Amino acid sequence: MVSRAGTGRADPAAKVSYDHHQHHTTFHRDGYRLLRGVLPVPLCQFIASYFALLVSNDYMVLNDGQVEQGYGAYGLPMSETLLASLTPVVAKVAGEPLFPTYSYARVYLNGAVLERHTDRNACEVNCSVTGLAGPGPASGAMSA
Repeated sequence: MVSRAGTGRADPAAKVSYDHHQHHTTFHRDGYRLLRGVLPVPLCQFIASYFALLVSNDYMVLNDGQVEQGYGAYGLPMSETLLASLTPVVAKVAGEPLFPTYSYARVYLNGAVLERHTDRNACEVNCSVTGLAGPGPASGAMSA
């Protein structure tokens, strides 16, 4: 997800073509930008399998204090790789250079809820990749 200072929504993109001006404008006007089909399905399946393996081997923490029905972890290799790969795309949509600060991965269980919250100051723009275990390509929304 890409969002400005804690408003959180998402915008990742690997091989997605889009009108840069349109996305930049709607990002600033609406406070977020949703892009669909950002990551190819096979990559999403691989990432979902990776996180399932981490959860089953206790590499992620259940109930991290923010989501009871979910597992979370900071700075995992996959998360850091996605952060580095998606930063240039997110910067284009945001219309400004960005410096990646941290990554956090979360696996939600059925019934999990992430309440509206404000991220730390280092998170001026936030990018969430969602739908990794779903039937289609990952989506994301970018917010400001």
